[in-house]
Amino acid sequence: MIIYIDQDPSTYKGPRHVEEDEIASTPMKAFWEGIKEAGWPSQPGTGPSKGLRSVLSTKREEEFSESSFAVLSKEYMVLSLRMGYHFNSVEALCTDAISKNYIRFQCKGGGAALDRRSRRICVLKELLSSMGFEHNGKGDFINAKIAYLKPSDGLAKLRLLGRITMMTKQLDMVLSNDSITEWYIQDFKKGLGLTDVV
Repeated sequence: MIIYIDQDPSTYKGPRHVEEDEIASTPMKAFWEGIKEAGWPSQPGTGPSKGLRSVLSTKREEEFSESSFAVLSKEYMVLSLRMGYHFNSVEALCTDAISKNYIRFQCKGGGAALDRRSRRICVLKELLSSMGFEHNGKGDFINAKIAYLKPSDGLAKLRLLGRITMMTKQLDMVLSNDSITEWYIQDFKKGLGLTDVV
């Protein structure tokens, strides 16, 4: 479900697919670009090219009754994604006023054992720290935030978050030990170019 808080509800009434050029939210567009770049890892042939609703829909995740949703405006987004057995949420404000801008990211849960879910959080902590986020949490939960961002920096980080969201979607399943976890951390950092991101 997508709700625009700065548009007339009649303009998007009724269930339908949302095309990329209809995303009237600057931060959501940036996050979506990252999702497109990384692709949907578990559903070959049903990736971002199928439209935003394919990501927000939970029909293929029958184990959950809750729907994913997005609340958007031109400069704001809050997105809650059910990703199989875990959820991600992203909240961001991107304006011309640096003092107002922020990004908040959360991740919780997973389908693997707790030790593997916790290792995915370790991966996220390392990636987000490299991006300048402050974070807290324990076990299979992380809450991260960064603020006082230039608009261009905020959008760049949202694109990276879109990529990271897809890259870590089922990562808990393979993180059987700390050595593998460290390998993924270094591989992801290299692939994302995080050594150059401040």
